Amino acid sequence: MTDPVGLDKTLGELLSRFGLPHPEVMDRISSEWAEVAGNPWDEKSKPVLLRSGVLVVEVSDRASLGMLRYGVDGLATKLTERYGTDLIQSVELRAAP
Repeated sequence: MTDPVGLDKTLGELLSRFGLPHPEVMDRISSEWAEVAGNPWDEKSKPVLLRSGVLVVEVSDRASLGMLRYGVDGLATKLTERYGTDLIQSVELRAAP
């Protein structure tokens, strides 16, 4: 008989297999979004998914999406400085449904 394994450890391993971070990582990014991303990102977008080093950011509308595309490299730099390149390597923008 094997020893029981905690749900936290099991969940972390399962998410890792799919290239997803532990839920606490996305919670941290989401809660720090306004501080890290700054204006206009904090008003027009939100982080929704982090998979295999790519942070998917949902933008509130198509007009803002066009405008924010010009600043995505700067946002990626801020995020990698804050969280490290082992966690976030790039940012992908998408319009909110």
